Amino acid sequence: MPKIKRPTVVGNVPDKSQQVAEIIHHKGQLMIPEGMSVDAAIGLLERRRDYLQEVVAVRRTYNVFPWDGANALAIALWIFVFMTICFIL
Repeated sequence: MPKIKRPTVVGNVPDKSQQVAEIIHHKGQLMIPEGMSVDAAIGLLERRRDYLQEVVAVRRTYNVFPWDGANALAIALWIFVFMTICFIL
């Protein structure tokens, strides 16, 4: 069951502000920017983890005759393979 996040309430108005920092993977220590609390850093990393684990499905339909579409796909794949081989060599 997903964890429910409740907004922080200051008075009668919920606090919707979020601190943002750039996340860079490197060898070494985990560094938190000055002025950011540990809880804010944990929240930032949890949001980043959730973003990276999202499943994305891309679906596109082209209105073409079947063999025209198959021919265009074959040409596109051939060009992709040819360009990849030329780049490697």
